[in-house]
Amino acid sequence: MAMRDEKATASYNFVPLPATVIRSPIDGGAKNDAERQENYKRYVKEHGRLSGYIELSCRTMTPVFIGTGDKEGAFFAPVGKPVLPGSTLRGMVKNIFKIVTCGAMRMMKSDVVGGQRQDFDVDNRRLYFRTVAAKKNSLTKLYDEELLERTDTDEDGERISITKAEAAFLVHDSQDGNHYMCRAEYRHKKVEDKGFLKHNAGKILWETYERTGELPCFTGAMFSKKRYTVHFNPDWNDRVLVTPEVIAQYKEDLLRSDVLDLFKLARKNEEARNFTGDDRYDFVVPCFYKNENGTVKHFGFGQFYRICYPYRLGEAGHIPEILQSKAVDYADALFGRTELWGSRLFFEDAVLKESKGFEGQHYSKTLGEPKPTSFQLYMEQEDGKNLNHWDTENAAIRGYKLYWHQKPGFRWQKSGEVKENVDRKLRPLKAGNVFEGRIRFKNLSEVELGALLKVFSLAAKDRELCFKIGQGKGIGLGSVRIDAKLVLVDEVHGYEQLFAADGDWNKAEKETSMEAYLKAFDDVIAQLGKTERARYELSQQALLDLLDWKAVEQKDWAARTRQMTLGNRDSSDCDEVSDAEKKQFRNRWVLPMANEVYNEGIGK
Repeated sequence: MAMRDEKATASYNFVPLPATVIRSPIDGGAKNDAERQENYKRYVKEHGRLSGYIELSCRTMTPVFIGTGDKEGAFFAPVGKPVLPGSTLRGMVKNIFKIVTCGAMRMMKSDVVGGQRQDFDVDNRRLYFRTVAAKKNSLTKLYDEELLERTDTDEDGERISITKAEAAFLVHDSQDGNHYMCRAEYRHKKVEDKGFLKHNAGKILWETYERTGELPCFTGAMFSKKRYTVHFNPDWNDRVLVTPEVIAQYKEDLLRSDVLDLFKLARKNEEARNFTGDDRYDFVVPCFYKNENGTVKHFGFGQFYRICYPYRLGEAGHIPEILQSKAVDYADALFGRTELWGSRLFFEDAVLKESKGFEGQHYSKTLGEPKPTSFQLYMEQEDGKNLNHWDTENAAIRGYKLYWHQKPGFRWQKSGEVKENVDRKLRPLKAGNVFEGRIRFKNLSEVELGALLKVFSLAAKDRELCFKIGQGKGIGLGSVRIDAKLVLVDEVHGYEQLFAADGDWNKAEKETSMEAYLKAFDDVIAQLGKTERARYELSQQALLDLLDWKAVEQKDWAARTRQMTLGNRDSSDCDEVSDAEKKQFRNRWVLPMANEVYNEGIGK
């Protein structure tokens, strides 16, 4: 993809997906899980001769935060001293391991709730969107076909949009356990005081209904908004069934704002019965819904609400089918495959050895959730005009998401107004703290050990590679340099002698060079076909770019890797937000590839 003048920026980028999955020898062409288990047992018995540990020395290059979930932002310290949890290290290592070994990218089944998420790379869920006030494109056409009836003008000659959705009250009948839409009427009310709309954003003025018979409803605040809606004249007996599937579909939208969530805005129990005057109803909330052939297709708070894409993530070819292979890859072989076998790797907590102390406790910039609805950032794009989105069949995702490093002085603290229900306190460890830990391994083959060591031995001339761990990666936290040493344990002959030559206990341990094992895995990579090898090298180059600590010294690095915001400068270290930058979201500027971002700063 060529560089563009109009390009998005982000605190993250992507390592492209591989062109194939490298199968572990354990797979052996197995046709079912029973055969895979037999192959696993046989392979480990024949080739699993190597046991020992990888000694890790972890130095924090920036402040690092791994929290406990408390409101005061305490660092994870189960016995009073901060540690880097083994689970955190495991997650980081496994992610990089899958990249360097061309791992499968499997999706969680859509019907799994609370399942083994660690064995899946993509949650096969629905994504939701709305395109009100967006630049016209194929996605706005999809949305308009679903919810826009027509455009019209009001009494002042201003343009207004008329929805296909119908006004109603969503209720729950405590007697039969079902949800229903009770039909109602609605109308617009116009105000000149935009402060009034902003003050009431996300509210329902229930008390007004008792005085006027009209229920004012306010959705999110927008700069150009001049209207809100009022519901009135409900018929509690004229109702349309809302199936459990449609209710579940509404609740599946993980990115909906809490202030627009009908299940948080509703009146419940006695309040609902008093509002409706009907003892059947223990839940009531005003909303809009799409009626299709006498059934409720979807619903939302405002007249133009968020709807879901027709496909789930795994239903439109967004992840190449070849990468969804059930074959045993190297991640399955070493980290375990829950339904078949356990892990042969054991990650110890890394304990503090050199302390530089903590940063001061402070509210942090917003720790935002990933927003894959920004398809211009998360999906491969050919250009910036005809954008692929989640309804574009066979449009691939960008790959594995990793965060750019930032300088140690990158400001993670929030300035300005603090929102108690959104913002949180952090007390990160300072840069310069050193931790030591181990990854113990058991019964690995030479190739498997080489694959694991590859994570810590990436070829990187003139680079200093660091990893990202913990929370706050997008606001400059979490950069860690890891140095690794290999120690083998002779479990066959090592314990035949109780004491070593120096009189100490014989641990049967020996620090060993990594070279032979790395070569064993490199020989596997060398067997890739021409196309697959080219894609592998592209992925590894992107990985090196994203891990390179020296990139933070590039000119304008903070500006080129800043997280885009909508008028909130708090999350940026840049002093000014240009008019062009304000258009980044509205016009859906495309995110450049990692090598484009990295190479732009070389020579500056």
